[in-house]
Amino acid sequence: MYEKSNLNTPYYYRNFINIYAYISDFMLKISNDANNKEIDKITWEDIEKNQESEADFDLGSVQDVNITKTLLGSRNLDKNLIIGQLIIPDINLSLPILKGISESNMLGGVGTMKEGQKMGLGNYTLAGHYVDRKDTLFGGLMDIKEGSTIYMTDKKTMYEYHRL
Repeated sequence: MYEKSNLNTPYYYRNFINIYAYISDFMLKISNDANNKEIDKITWEDIEKNQESEADFDLGSVQDVNITKTLLGSRNLDKNLIIGQLIIPDINLSLPILKGISESNMLGGVGTMKEGQKMGLGNYTLAGHYVDRKDTLFGGLMDIKEGSTIYMTDKKTMYEYHRL
């Protein structure tokens, strides 16, 4: 008669969790790369038009990253919400800035936290997902060193900031 071994269960469970996390990160990276290519196609005129788009600003509706959201949400990026680009060369980060906060915005780039904010005027608050992969979304954010340059652009003006 076969008896199930309790000794191996945690091992298999850990392997499943590790594979699950790896697949989720990998799919998010692929989608993230595709979304970065979209920002190259966007013009300043597109961004001006996108500023008029309706957007959701409910941070409470955003949940942690998981494989289902990774597979579905990041591929549902609304190109009509792209209003800029965030670039941090020191950590090789380039992400689209999307108007508002939603699952697809947060999985496809970074979202603006406040309605009506303008680049270059006062604080410009952004929100994004932090993941274990340093080359995906805000994964490398903790590696920014003092003095690092951070750029934001609306494809008309390049704004430059420095980490203090």
